[in-house]
Amino acid sequence: MESTTEILDDSSWLPVDYDAETDEFHFAQVSIDHIETMPFHDGRHPLAATNDLVAITAERLRGWRSDPAPGEVTGTLIIHSGFCGSTLLSRVLSVPGKSFVLREPRAITRLSNACLPGLVDPAHLSETQKLFDRTVARLCFSMAPYARPAIKLSNWDNILLATGGAKNGNYRILSMTCDLRAYIVAIFRGGKPRIRQTLELLERLRQVGSVPPSLVSEAQSYPGSMTSICCLLACAYAAQATAMSSVAGGTGATETAPLTLESLRADPVESLSRANRQLELGLSTLELAQAWESIAPKHAKDPQGQEFSLDREIQFARELVNEWGDAIEAAVMWAQQRGIPASPSVTAGS
Repeated sequence: MESTTEILDDSSWLPVDYDAETDEFHFAQVSIDHIETMPFHDGRHPLAATNDLVAITAERLRGWRSDPAPGEVTGTLIIHSGFCGSTLLSRVLSVPGKSFVLREPRAITRLSNACLPGLVDPAHLSETQKLFDRTVARLCFSMAPYARPAIKLSNWDNILLATGGAKNGNYRILSMTCDLRAYIVAIFRGGKPRIRQTLELLERLRQVGSVPPSLVSEAQSYPGSMTSICCLLACAYAAQATAMSSVAGGTGATETAPLTLESLRADPVESLSRANRQLELGLSTLELAQAWESIAPKHAKDPQGQEFSLDREIQFARELVNEWGDAIEAAVMWAQQRGIPASPSVTAGS
């Protein structure tokens, strides 16, 4: 068995999980070739066998190598509001041998949970934020021998962003979202489990100050249960926008407006070119166009399953709007009256 130091210095070992109770990371030897086509790297698909995991204390990871030199990039991140095309974007931007986007790594999401009030004291929260920087750097270290690395965070990681998790490091950051109506429809598309998950995320973001408690209370008391749910989803949309805006673009960014699902669909090559430019992935326009043509027809979250049909998606959205359109429109109007825009103000290429 390799020593802790050898594991930390060996790029083939990836931190695949974090245990807040023991303050330990679980490392596993992982081949990027093996995980490249997985839609997510959050544990839904095992990255390694459980008995192959090695526990390493967070303190050892904190002490791994020296702090980055001034101007040295800590990592490259895609942050998003959820259900806005970020998985599709990240898969298209993963060109074998040239660039690789690690999608929603479980270790970082576990760190996000550790940022919640009542679970950590302020001093520990500061250490968790620093540990985020070191975890991102270590993940990128594992990917760098294979391709130019980037990490797509989970929308749950907006909790960590809301507490200042990415403010200390030197990051390249691209944010992605969609318009409010599309966001609500996407949540409805996932049914009750997705609605519950989003409302739980809203509560966590409320706890860390990303949305005013009074706004959430007002949404909860809105007449009509379904309209009230839509108003709460609008609160979740706004809370994530607030969390992402605090780190938009990263250090020294010249483009900070979010990329949108709508712009990606309307002009995929232009949107991909902007993402490539902002994340400095070094891909050509031809490579981006070829990747889009290969991946866009497939379901981003189930690439081995059914083909993706934009027409089918639009039809499904229309059916949801026909059923819940009045509630959605009432919630959008309610949100706009309280300063929550129905659409991001600037899109790709602006």
